[in-house]
Amino acid sequence: MKNLVYILPDKDGGVASVVRNLLRFRTNRCKAKVVLIHNTMDDPLLRVQDEFNADEIIRINYNGKWSSKQGVMNKIKRHLDNNSILISNDGGIELEVVNNLNFTIPVVYIMHGDYDHYFNCINEQGHLIDTIITVSDYLMEKIESNFENKDTFSKIDVVSVKFPVPLTIDNDKEKVRAKIIRVAFVGALIEDKGVLLFKNILTQLTELKINFIFNIIGAGPLEEKLMKELQSFSNVNFKGKLTNQEVISLHSEHDILILPSYGEGLPVSIVEAMKCGVIPIATNLKSGIPELIEDGVTGYTVPLDEIEKYGKFIKYLDNNRDEMAVISHKCISKAESMFKPYIQTKAYEDVFINTKPHAFMKTKNYNLMNFLPFTLANRINNLKNIYGK
Repeated sequence: MKNLVYILPDKDGGVASVVRNLLRFRTNRCKAKVVLIHNTMDDPLLRVQDEFNADEIIRINYNGKWSSKQGVMNKIKRHLDNNSILISNDGGIELEVVNNLNFTIPVVYIMHGDYDHYFNCINEQGHLIDTIITVSDYLMEKIESNFENKDTFSKIDVVSVKFPVPLTIDNDKEKVRAKIIRVAFVGALIEDKGVLLFKNILTQLTELKINFIFNIIGAGPLEEKLMKELQSFSNVNFKGKLTNQEVISLHSEHDILILPSYGEGLPVSIVEAMKCGVIPIATNLKSGIPELIEDGVTGYTVPLDEIEKYGKFIKYLDNNRDEMAVISHKCISKAESMFKPYIQTKAYEDVFINTKPHAFMKTKNYNLMNFLPFTLANRINNLKNIYGK
């Protein structure tokens, strides 16, 4: 029996949610293993807390200064055999380990977002990848136009598959609305998520005399800064980091989700909110959000330089509660039709199982730089880039 080996950073968020749901609704066709990789220099508050429905869960720790790439790869290698299908969710070390194996296995790369990191991995390590899965149609099209080595790209299968998201509420039960408008944010408290725009947005809502509460769900390095910035707003609640099930349960108390991000793929937080009838208002990023949000139908999108529109749309929904109920139901319907948990999980597993390794594309080589501590290796590489040697 094949063994699906999901490798991902030990950071909670959208990537972990996708893998969690793929395992929650898995079939019995394969075994499943999760390998979580953690840089001990990263914020421990961001680590994955709840477990995965896997046969085995491995946590690999390394130090981003003093460990070596080869040392990390050796730890990963121990959990791979010739029955493995490697499912990379980040790239980098977990892909390079393929060059260190004495056997050939299928390699699937899941592209979760419209970030340079993913495109750089694909261009630099595409020869190690057999199949790429993108979470949105836009990302699949963008890969095709951005892949630098057309010969390598022609040997890789690229497919777009929507990820599974569980049914979160009873669709026959009317969502209970309160007189106060209930707004939420779900995500890591980092700058890329647009959290430093909260003060501006909340000031708008206050000036528009909207009676609201704002629940901030998540943790991260900007939490303390945000608490200070928003301490004058008595209607702001920091809920901290919650489990996936706790977030879904809390959505029964929300009307609107805001996501003023600077970069996304196809946000799991929006899909989960929509399945709960929570209306999303998000940045109009091309990466996947337009596949979810049709303006005025299943939510609203906001240009990066027009954050005043958050207040405008929230005010409109607050004043038009019947319309808010209609949009809420359309959110549920769209999310349910696109993200069926068992169907989408089977679609992913079909891709995994049917991926064939392109053995001739893999090159077995050992780079002496991999044996150096990360700090020293990075300094040498920087000097090479400066002096062109």
